[in-house]
Amino acid sequence: MLRLCSIACLPLVLCGINFCGLNTNVLAIPVPIVYPPASAPSILNLSVFSDAEGRESFRLQYFVTNQESDFLGYNLYISRVPTSLESLLAGSPNRGNNRYLSRGISPDFLHANDPIDTSSPITQLIYYRKAPPVPEPFYSCRLYFFKIRAYLRGGFESFPSSEVSQCFSSDPSTCPDDSPCVNL
Repeated sequence: MLRLCSIACLPLVLCGINFCGLNTNVLAIPVPIVYPPASAPSILNLSVFSDAEGRESFRLQYFVTNQESDFLGYNLYISRVPTSLESLLAGSPNRGNNRYLSRGISPDFLHANDPIDTSSPITQLIYYRKAPPVPEPFYSCRLYFFKIRAYLRGGFESFPSSEVSQCFSSDPSTCPDDSPCVNL
């Protein structure tokens, strides 16, 4: 008899705690929804640039558009393959080896006290796929994918900007036929 009562009462206890059985559109168990704390930035332009010494680099241009009070700057992510939606949702752009880390700490590009300005873009020259002290160079005639994310105090990041790709060659016609840069 005791066992029958405990089996019969268990659903009542569970339903009473979670308000089961009521005809509502509210979940019995709250599901946290995480929104990024900052708006996603955007890349204005990405091109290959040769300086006076003949060194090639990527020239990245963007506007500082984030207005959040905790905004510190932007983190740069560089990869050799496009980022899939699945890896974005899983959070892999925050992990792995595609962070640039130009200063060794976040954010890569510090804009904590910069005013919002959409009249003059910020230009960053990127000479390495991975920044010093152990730099990894860009290889000629290879395609690279760039995105930036707003970085806030506490380590929070926005969703990434739209991914932008560019071949690392000032003259793609000199690349081998099997290079992805030939068909761009």
